[in-house]
Amino acid sequence: MEVTCPKAELVKGIQTVQGAISTRTTLPILSNLLLETKESELHLAATDLEIGIECLIPAKITDPGGVTIPARKIGEIIRELPEAEVKISTKDSLITIECQKSVFKVSGLNREDFPQIPQLEKEKSFIFRQELLKKMLKRTSFAVSSEETRHALNGVLFSINENELKLVATDGRRLAYTKRKMEVSENLKSDMIIPIKAVNEISRILEVGDLEIFLKENQIAFCLDKIRIVSRLLVGRFADYNKVIPRKVKEKIVLLREPFLSTLKRVAILTSEKSNSVRLDISKGRMMLTAITPEVGEAKEELDLNYQGEDISIAFNPNYMLDFLKNEDAEEVYLELTDSLSPGLMRPAGEEKYLYVIMPMKL
Repeated sequence: MEVTCPKAELVKGIQTVQGAISTRTTLPILSNLLLETKESELHLAATDLEIGIECLIPAKITDPGGVTIPARKIGEIIRELPEAEVKISTKDSLITIECQKSVFKVSGLNREDFPQIPQLEKEKSFIFRQELLKKMLKRTSFAVSSEETRHALNGVLFSINENELKLVATDGRRLAYTKRKMEVSENLKSDMIIPIKAVNEISRILEVGDLEIFLKENQIAFCLDKIRIVSRLLVGRFADYNKVIPRKVKEKIVLLREPFLSTLKRVAILTSEKSNSVRLDISKGRMMLTAITPEVGEAKEELDLNYQGEDISIAFNPNYMLDFLKNEDAEEVYLELTDSLSPGLMRPAGEEKYLYVIMPMKL
């Protein structure tokens, strides 16, 4: 194989696929990137057998072929090269990388040993906007569980039914839910749990424009113009999120997001792992935020509110509230409460398609 392409294109291609590389694999081939020629383009691919990412970049093909090369090494080499044309050639499994006066020789592995990334059939697929999916993933993925014992909660639920896509994530103590209308065939109904690693890689790559999403019983593929991401789905029963979402709330507090975020961050400084809660005392015209940690100290700060409802006191894990506020860009948000023992509901002001549920803590 012999190909030549601009350094910038190679860097972009490597960055696109390298997220699929596993750092803990016992199979050497899974630490490698696949490089192979396809007509007038260079095909790059990486996989850890759970997720596979591949992309095409423009290249001048002198001699068709392919090889696999250690991902970390080629990434470091290409990144440090000058901004110029890079020539990559192979002889057996020895790869030569040349750029101006730089020459590197790296040992690779045979491409025939590289696992094939599955191709999914087109029958079950639909079109969706990249920027909309990116926003939906941002609004939900932070609530995914990190506990390995709760395997089915280690991803985001994609639920497709009646021309609607719902995304849900929960760790059992908070839940993020968003939905959007879309056009799909009438018989397309599916509930899939996408692992958080795949969610993070998809979120990183999405930009603007359309993408096509392909579905299979145990796999899902996201196809952009020159990029394809294929992921296995998590097996297990997702939480019944409809039972968690409050149907009625007693009081609605309107909050300016930035001032509330700043105040909560300051008060949360004096929490600890043992005492990780902030108390909210809400009354007419004000909210008092309090954190008391016996071994650390105490923090209090008052926030002015346009609120005339009944007095309510409730405590939450501040990190859960901060996750919502940091991933939201609305100027105003609602905090909807019933009493000190019932879940709290947060959402962007005036928006019904996205909500965030948080379980309260003991006062």
